[in-house]
Amino acid sequence: MLPTHNKATATGEHPTSSIKHYSIKSSDVIDQRSRITVEDGSGMLWYKTRELTEHEIVDSLTDAKTNQTRWTIHQPSQKGWYLRLRSPLFPPGACIALTPPQSPPQPTAGHEHTGSGTGNPSVTGPVLAFGCQTLVPMANARFGGGSSASARSSVDHSYPPSRSSMSSQTQAQPEPTAAPASVDPEVGSDITQVVEEPTSGAPASKITPSRSQPPRKVIPPPAPRWQVTHYTLQTGIPISGPLAGTHHHPHLVNQPTHAPQPSLFHRALAPLSNLALGATGGGGAHHFTIQPVVPVVGGISPSGSHSLSTTTSPDPSFGLVTTSLDSAPSPFLAFTDSTPLLRATPSGTISVDESRVKELGVEMAFWVTVALAFWEFLREREGYLAASQD
Repeated sequence: MLPTHNKATATGEHPTSSIKHYSIKSSDVIDQRSRITVEDGSGMLWYKTRELTEHEIVDSLTDAKTNQTRWTIHQPSQKGWYLRLRSPLFPPGACIALTPPQSPPQPTAGHEHTGSGTGNPSVTGPVLAFGCQTLVPMANARFGGGSSASARSSVDHSYPPSRSSMSSQTQAQPEPTAAPASVDPEVGSDITQVVEEPTSGAPASKITPSRSQPPRKVIPPPAPRWQVTHYTLQTGIPISGPLAGTHHHPHLVNQPTHAPQPSLFHRALAPLSNLALGATGGGGAHHFTIQPVVPVVGGISPSGSHSLSTTTSPDPSFGLVTTSLDSAPSPFLAFTDSTPLLRATPSGTISVDESRVKELGVEMAFWVTVALAFWEFLREREGYLAASQD
């Protein structure tokens, strides 16, 4: 359910209750299995496992309750480089590609660069970009009747959009005391029979239908519309917007009380892993954010007719333009890398503005998959850059 539209949301501010944190802990250094839990202690939501195929390295994000794979991350195991996301609902060959944008790096509003271990801290623009299908904003979709919260709550938060999410599921309820309307053949007007309790001393058989105004016609809201929205992934921490300061949250510095005990092999690899982490910048070097980009002015406007094709990956460079620091949208997802230098297993926290994520109509598992894919890219960035030259 969407947060209530109170005074804070009306003025453009987001209540702190809409910010949610997901912790990531890697419990096995061999298969890189990651345990993802919600900060409020509701338990494990998803887990990530790795599989090596003949030509690819495949990471799978699996639902902890149903043991069903939600998303997979694909990268080549030999020559070349690519980073692609796939869903079991996609047709064969369809994917969402995370690629470097064609536009040059530019400063971003509400964002502070922290470096990513590449020796080039001056680059503050997007590192990777992608496009996916999201709901058209309420102001553009022109939903009729009811509040935006009620209209959004009727939409399935899944990706790609299902048939049920393309049709309205919200119907106005008739008056509680009115029976279905019928037409009087003599008068030709609608008659609504009102069911009333008989008064004392009056037999129920003498109760006659009362004439009243015809009931209001139930007009269901139009079906939600979808568009292709483009996003950038870039290193740094948010300094403005609802996610500003989330990297100082106590959850990021307090270790869990039930942390898994490292194995003997894990402890043997710890010194080597610590050296690798120190060489690439350590835990604090891999903070990043996800935020939408402003469409090209005068170009193809995002509308229902330009929806994402599930047979091809959208061009991530479409719609990427240089915007002023004041007009650029603020990030809705921030990742804080909290991997200690004295531990081999990586860890971090995903902080999201839950109200904005729900407005997009895309399940949270997708954004978690994007964050895990980009985090892996940053940790192995030098290797990716070398492989891309092959």
